[in-house]
Amino acid sequence: PSGKCPVFGKGIIIENSNTTFLKPVATGNQDLKGGGFAFPPTEPLISPMTLNGMRDFY
Repeated sequence: PSGKCPVFGKGIIIENSNTTFLKPVATGNQDLKGGGFAFPPTEPLISPMTLNGMRDFY
């Protein structure tokens, strides 16, 4: 939700990393640097969600 996320509406450049905003965060015993920035997998998938997925879901 807008207003609660410190990066909402901002551009972020990830340097020296092979991760993306589409890859889920590290969970369990996964190396923290091996994770991305998306929510952990959920059912239904919350993040990342395609535009068509949002239209269908909401």
